[in-house]
Amino acid sequence: MEQLVCTLAEIDARHLSLVGGKGANLGELTAAGIPVPAAFIVTTNAYRQFIAKSGIAENILQLLLEVDHEDPATIEDVGIRIRTLFDNAETPQEIAADIKKQYLALCAGTAEISGLPVSVRSSATAEDLPGASFAGQQDTYLHISGSENVVAAVKRCWASLWTARAISYRHQRGFDHDTVLLAVVVQEMFPSEISGVIFTANPMTSNPQEFFINASWGLGEAVVSGHVNPDQIIFSKRNNQILERQTNEKLLMTVPDPGGQGSYEIEVPKHLVTQEVLTDSQVGELCRIAQLIEDHYGFPQDIEWGAAQGKFAILQAREITGADLDFGHDLELYKTPAALADMYDERWVWSRAYSDEVQTGPSTPSFYTYLQSGMTFLKANALKMTFTENWMGYTPDTFLDFPFFRWYGARAYYNLSFEKERIRRFIPPQARDEAALWPFPQNERDEIRALPFDWNELLALLWRLHNETPEVSLLGTTKVVYDNLEKWTDNEDMFWKNFDFTDKGVEDIFSAQLESRKGSKFGENVVLPFTIYIYALPPLLQWLCAEWLEDKDGSIYNKLVSGLQTKTGEENIALWNLSRLVRKSNWLKSLALEDNISDPLMRLQEHEDGRTFSPEFRKFLAAYGHRGGAERDAYHPRWHHQPGLIFEAMRPMLDIEDHESPEAHEVKLREQMLMTRGAMEAKLSGSTFGPSQVAFFKWFVDLVQDYFYYRDFERFYNDKTMSRSRDLYSHIAKRFLKKGLLEIDEDIFFLGRQEMLLADRGDLTASQVAVRVRSRRRTFEKYSDREPPKYIRGWTFFDDDVVNADGALVGIAASSGRVTGRARVCRKLSEISKVKKGDILITVATDPGWTTVFSIIGGLVVETGGVVAHAVMISREYGLPCVSNLGRACDLIPDGALITVDGSTGHVMILDDLVGDSL
Repeated sequence: MEQLVCTLAEIDARHLSLVGGKGANLGELTAAGIPVPAAFIVTTNAYRQFIAKSGIAENILQLLLEVDHEDPATIEDVGIRIRTLFDNAETPQEIAADIKKQYLALCAGTAEISGLPVSVRSSATAEDLPGASFAGQQDTYLHISGSENVVAAVKRCWASLWTARAISYRHQRGFDHDTVLLAVVVQEMFPSEISGVIFTANPMTSNPQEFFINASWGLGEAVVSGHVNPDQIIFSKRNNQILERQTNEKLLMTVPDPGGQGSYEIEVPKHLVTQEVLTDSQVGELCRIAQLIEDHYGFPQDIEWGAAQGKFAILQAREITGADLDFGHDLELYKTPAALADMYDERWVWSRAYSDEVQTGPSTPSFYTYLQSGMTFLKANALKMTFTENWMGYTPDTFLDFPFFRWYGARAYYNLSFEKERIRRFIPPQARDEAALWPFPQNERDEIRALPFDWNELLALLWRLHNETPEVSLLGTTKVVYDNLEKWTDNEDMFWKNFDFTDKGVEDIFSAQLESRKGSKFGENVVLPFTIYIYALPPLLQWLCAEWLEDKDGSIYNKLVSGLQTKTGEENIALWNLSRLVRKSNWLKSLALEDNISDPLMRLQEHEDGRTFSPEFRKFLAAYGHRGGAERDAYHPRWHHQPGLIFEAMRPMLDIEDHESPEAHEVKLREQMLMTRGAMEAKLSGSTFGPSQVAFFKWFVDLVQDYFYYRDFERFYNDKTMSRSRDLYSHIAKRFLKKGLLEIDEDIFFLGRQEMLLADRGDLTASQVAVRVRSRRRTFEKYSDREPPKYIRGWTFFDDDVVNADGALVGIAASSGRVTGRARVCRKLSEISKVKKGDILITVATDPGWTTVFSIIGGLVVETGGVVAHAVMISREYGLPCVSNLGRACDLIPDGALITVDGSTGHVMILDDLVGDSL
């Protein structure tokens, strides 16, 4: 026989399908010893029996077919008609009897032996769930007494499953109406004198180290319904003290109806309107209880509470939804408590600049924790390699404790204190252009530009490096990489080819990852290039061209650093050659234009042209299969994971004639570079110090070109490491799926590496894993087509302006030249197939996967990126005008609009917003 009613003592979180979200949470809290008023649950079995025995189940489904979700009137009409069915139906006697029996049991032992006031609250199976609270979608009835009245209130709760707002909410959240059932919580009415909500993480700022409290007089209905301006209190978990108290005018309060059923609103007595609702000691006690609840669940909670006669009661608790809570705090688990607390100190300004430099969009926690450990090592080693003895109170033994990075909005934020010191010590004033200063807020850039600089100190450092550690010196670094990086990468490939994953845990795999890199010096090699050399050399050459060669717009400089025949250029030519073969076959071209080609290697065997093409396709895949990801984050599949992406990448090439090949373009750029070098050397030779200037110019141009090539070279092989990481995470995901820790294998990317270790050891439960994955995926998706704030100080967020007085959009002059054309807005790599020859590409940022369109576009505008960003480096190599760091460019520039991009000034003018024929 199906259970129609049950008590809180009989249920917990495992009984969601029986008692709904609210009921399951109350049972869980009761079992944990939290002060919860006594209650019983009318189960979903009762609801199912009611609609079946009354004969209205089929009528409900038929009426739902009349709903047009584009027409709110039809939703309202259908909702009224369904609820009328409930009004006219009798509650089956068996169900009514069980409700009355349980209600009388609740009354027993109280002063109200047969008329105990209760609240009657809906508890849907799709309520108080992760990502969908359903708060307020079904009805609640307060101060109900008497068994007949309770039965009637239960039926009204059932009917509230079919209000217009509830129907719409389920549709918007993707819940099937016929699978959502309703339980009802009947709970002893707590006589709240004061009430409200408490969040165990601040939902306004996402700070997990703060409680956020709303409090007002009377029952909680006025607070949760928004009918009153409650007091607001922020309480620090770290210091156990009130940080902020805002006492508002509380004009209304909800009270029980003293003469009958239900509740109503009255005016707050005048002496209480501006009085503080909670004393300091009550705030502390409430926060103590809330912390117990958070500790029990293991993640932040949204809690409704009441208090009477000095005692608190918890009325419900659920996961916080609708806030940017992504458990960033838990991605720093390796830090000491003091270092963790120091991350949020107001003295630090955090910039999104680093993420903008190396990423094209949001990243996952798996990538952040991998990147963070590597980059923290890089920054700390940079201090050691430059013979720093003390920096901001940190010594070589404690450099790794410095808060270099912080996670927010699916981005790695970078502590600008290190950047400021790096510029002061290593970047000469001549190299402190806008591209170098763009990580800083605009109002701080003049100060950074004017920081004192000691040339003698820098030259002495470079000389010492040259003598003591030549392998990482200015002149030795690149040769070490050119001579060894391919060998180091091949050794890693061989290690993993022979590695047996059978029964290997997370710790085994991560340890093997370190072992696979034994003998490689790549980690040490990149430290100084990405601290000094790559950041200082290009702007110094640009300054030199302006001073010696009157290159005011940067056009000479751009020609000098283009045509370098990089690995990316080589890859682009190889892809072009594939596209030529595809163009010759109608069958191959038709295949290339298909979306989401599931198994192209198999598909190629379906046709003679495909079988002929297959060896060349496989050869390309073997050489470049580790590339092609929309982002360097291992979350994104590479070409060898999804070979169909290769066809998507070549689509923009299919309409281009043979004589416009990227190889011809590369040759032209190289010839232009060599001619420019020759002309500039000839010009310098006629000056007063001609021979000396020419000799230095030749040497310095060679050096800058070498580091441009190095930047692309190391990235080509580094991408193999990131591609391999995806394979390692895949093995961990399979292990976690067997353990029941993940719902789908892709969820693994939303855990940090330390969390993977904890989960594998059993120190993180499946529910704790699930809430982290859900919250972070929600944040990841939110920021997939928009940027989080560029700067953070403590928990305050801010941005810079992007429009000047003339109406031009202003970014950073990244690659000189001026071009007018149609804007083609592509937020994601998957959209580049719509780019036509001559279009100006507008996107968030680019990665090597985007390079296929660089040979056909006329210019480029990116929302993010500094001096070594992919978009900037490749634009210069291809001689394209480029404006970088133009925030919200994808929103501000209409797709198809005619625009002018001036890469010399960083300005973008929208000439018209008409959609051109090229659409």
